[in-house]
Amino acid sequence: TDFNDDVSLNAANRSVSWFTDSNVSVPVPNPADVDNISDGATFYARVENTTTGCFNVATVSYFINAIPTDNPIVGPNAVCLDPTDVIFFKVDQLKPNHTYQWTIPPTANVIGPTTDFYVLLQFPTAVPGGITIEVQETSPEGCPGNPQQLNISIEDNPGALVITGPAEVCEFETDVVFTVPLFANLTYAWSVPPGASIILGQGTEEIRVNFGNIAGDVIVTPSTSVGCVGPT
Repeated sequence: TDFNDDVSLNAANRSVSWFTDSNVSVPVPNPADVDNISDGATFYARVENTTTGCFNVATVSYFINAIPTDNPIVGPNAVCLDPTDVIFFKVDQLKPNHTYQWTIPPTANVIGPTTDFYVLLQFPTAVPGGITIEVQETSPEGCPGNPQQLNISIEDNPGALVITGPAEVCEFETDVVFTVPLFANLTYAWSVPPGASIILGQGTEEIRVNFGNIAGDVIVTPSTSVGCVGPT
């Protein structure tokens, strides 16, 4: 109906018939429902004055603007709970003259604009199941692409650990055991006094140490698989 009005200029006493050829001999089977029109396709409208019988032929060409192709979000899908750390996310490809609109859940802090090809985020709150961020790209002609999403899990930092083991040892004592509680998905970075050596267990919840003759602290720093580090 809209194109009928356009080609007839909304004049009274006009009938419009649509054809696929300039000779107006091959009618469009169902002008109200034409699918899969390709870029540059041309149709011909026979516009007839129903009072006089006179007619003219209008040419209608369709130019179809492309929808932006999928442009995934690039960035980590797991981050540490940290109200100060700023994490960078962006689309995979920056396309000239395209625009971008990010949608960010309120549990994340946005640093700067949400209308560029990138976004800067902070994650001060742990959310069960994580959060999903989204960006939609729009072409210069105004055609929106498919929304691109990324689910991000937010890991809390490990808490302080209590080391179990002797507070005093003899000079050059060997095979001394130190332990901390075992937690899933944690690794443990141990350090020992100068002259001492870890002979077994670095990275685990239990180590065995050969001491020298220099006093010092046995320290462990836990971290998650994402790299969230706890206190020593």
